[in-house]
Amino acid sequence: MNHIKHMLLSLILALSICACTNNASESSGVNSKEEPIDRYPLITDEIKEIADSYKYDFDPTSLLIKEKENYDFNNKELSDIPFVDVRENHHLVYVFDNQYAIGYSGIYDRLYSKIYLWDDGLYCGKINATTIKGYWYNCSLNAIEEQKDCLNMVSNVSHYEKIECSPADDYYDYKAYVDMLYQNRYMEIEMYGYLYYPEVAIIIDDNGRDTYRVGTYFYADETTDVNIKTTWTVLKVAKNLTYTYIIPDNEISWDIPEGLVNDKYKLEKTGEYVLVAHWKNFVASKTLKVIM
Repeated sequence: MNHIKHMLLSLILALSICACTNNASESSGVNSKEEPIDRYPLITDEIKEIADSYKYDFDPTSLLIKEKENYDFNNKELSDIPFVDVRENHHLVYVFDNQYAIGYSGIYDRLYSKIYLWDDGLYCGKINATTIKGYWYNCSLNAIEEQKDCLNMVSNVSHYEKIECSPADDYYDYKAYVDMLYQNRYMEIEMYGYLYYPEVAIIIDDNGRDTYRVGTYFYADETTDVNIKTTWTVLKVAKNLTYTYIIPDNEISWDIPEGLVNDKYKLEKTGEYVLVAHWKNFVASKTLKVIM
């Protein structure tokens, strides 16, 4: 088991700056902790204005879901809950996700997992190809004066009877360890969760590298010529002005100027080129400089 886990590599996602229209996922990773906005240095005044004007009538920090002594897993509402990021008359409270690149016995796969927690105490998710449903709570039977003291998910699906969450750092509020079935074997993986606020923009983070030299490579993903694998990262910005990765990252597409690279994404000539990233209804752009 351990040797499989060591081969489990979390993908380095691609992230970028600028904004467009309204939409909505603490976005697949917004952080709810009350921290100064300067912790998120890519937030511009333009994005602040967009976030401020976005109307959202739900405060996810206000919701208290009590643990029950017994859960009804035959509940029709639970049985009918779909795996979608929008439910009529319901709000998302938490989103957990992650993505992985796995190499095993000569096979390379990209795997994605996501769990949606709703305001009625139900959750639905996919751990790779396994669908799980159940209930969640943030106030245990042992809580004092009904204070939030935990975040747990319960189910009657084998290997997912109880998912316990613990505080996380960086962009995320919580992390959880779950079993993922791959090649007929279970391996333990991490998933990261955040309080959900609607997305209001995407940004491109060049990670301090906006200049490349002719002859170096601006890599593309092996599976498609519009997904770029580079030191640049495309991030989604939430209503609460936090940002995190887009999962799965294959939802991001790029406009690459003609003549910038050859068919193997080797930079061909000097100049300044505007690269444009697209995700859902959002657009972000950034200038790439190529020098000798």
